[in-house]
Amino acid sequence: MILTIFTPTYNRRDKLSRVYDSLKYQDGDIFEWLIVDDGSVDDTENLINSFREENKIPIKYVKQDNGGKHVAYNTALKYAEGSFFFCVDSDDWIKEGFIHKFVEEFSNLDCHGFIAYKMDASGKLLSEIFPEELKESSLFELSDIYRCNGEFSVIIKTNIAKDYKFPLFENEKFIGESVLYDKISEKYKFKLIDQVATVCEYQEDGLTVNYNLLMKQNPNGFCLYYMQRIDLSHSYIKKICLAGKYHCFKRLSKNKNLQYLGKNKILIWITQPLGNLFWIYYKLIRGF
Repeated sequence: MILTIFTPTYNRRDKLSRVYDSLKYQDGDIFEWLIVDDGSVDDTENLINSFREENKIPIKYVKQDNGGKHVAYNTALKYAEGSFFFCVDSDDWIKEGFIHKFVEEFSNLDCHGFIAYKMDASGKLLSEIFPEELKESSLFELSDIYRCNGEFSVIIKTNIAKDYKFPLFENEKFIGESVLYDKISEKYKFKLIDQVATVCEYQEDGLTVNYNLLMKQNPNGFCLYYMQRIDLSHSYIKKICLAGKYHCFKRLSKNKNLQYLGKNKILIWITQPLGNLFWIYYKLIRGF
């Protein structure tokens, strides 16, 4: 099995058919579709069973109590059998022909993973174009050094993905994927594929749209996100801003265990006043 295509879903019954339609005419011998249902109550399970009855592609279905996309991701890694692991959200779908091209041209390359483009339903890329001379990069460096910002499709060697799990915080149901990818970026670079892998349609109740609410409800996850990036960033100005936000969200989370242990301890000490300013902003202006 070359590829595990993982789809986390929560009450997205009306969108899953589109993901399935983008997969069912592909060669079923080269990939599996792994769906982790994060506690849906919209009859998702019966829909998936109808897909399985068609017997067009290998489908694994796992249902769990609602815990958030990051928990579903951790669950998926327990069941993934493909050599590569590819997360495709329930409001995304695979661009026609990409799986075949990936298997034929890229899957045998000696690498840790791949980064490809993502576009919206109108055909607009959701990121900037890769620098022409750049052949591989970590996800963090792609943004921080090469200024290539946006959303990407990421395909990771499964044995590497299984070494990196999302941390879990009590009563929090969101941690951004960057928390995981930033840790992977400390050690691995991925080959860049100058092609679109997935198409995306954001939902009005989706994670991206409700970002402010996510920050308010998940301060531990955001504190960890800012803390990790302090040492990764190559810009001292960014480090200062990240350190200030780390202080702010550590205070919002009231979690004394989120201690910075990196190499910029003096910076952490001198940015405490900035953290207080961020805290005032998020409390008074953003309504946290």
